[in-house]
Amino acid sequence: MHARCPLSSSKACRCGRYACHMDSLIVAVDGACPGNGTDAAVTSACGVFFGDYIDEYDNGQENLAWRVADEPSVAHTSQRAELHAAIGSLRAAAIYAQDGGQWPCEVPNHCHSPCPITQLIIKSDSAYLVNGITGSIEKWASNGWKTSKKTPVKNRDLWESLLDELAEYKALGVSVGFWHVPRGENTEADRLANLGLLSDSTVPTPTDLDYE
Repeated sequence: MHARCPLSSSKACRCGRYACHMDSLIVAVDGACPGNGTDAAVTSACGVFFGDYIDEYDNGQENLAWRVADEPSVAHTSQRAELHAAIGSLRAAAIYAQDGGQWPCEVPNHCHSPCPITQLIIKSDSAYLVNGITGSIEKWASNGWKTSKKTPVKNRDLWESLLDELAEYKALGVSVGFWHVPRGENTEADRLANLGLLSDSTVPTPTDLDYE
């Protein structure tokens, strides 16, 4: 998925595609944790949606799903699953920041140097994730990872991992933004996260969405 230019034509060109920023990429993420907040929350999972399959020339990143690994003395929660999903999406999209290739090449014999992305958008229905990374996190870090109530920030380990991944993008000159969307506009990532609950894999694994 790519960001549409607000000044572009509303009509598709002859190939059926709409004008968009080809150096951008939108990735949808979601986490799932049945029984969140209760003793029934014994597993959680993540989904990362890059987009629909286009055709045989589409060499884009595959969609991902995985189960969050069990950790001693660490409970499964939807908040941790959302953070794991965001971290996983940044790691999976890194290839496009380094080497490009996020758009099927239509130049004969392919481009000699595909354009890398300069903008990455992480799309999520989690206010916890988006509000945290776009607002609260700077205050938490400057306060020694304490909240305004002087209590330790929950999930600090994952917030710090997320910051580390963002620093890698900054070093490459890539702007990373986070969009908070209604749950109904994040259905593909939600479906992937739920498929992840059934997975035996605790690492991001290519997963097909069956639309039939």
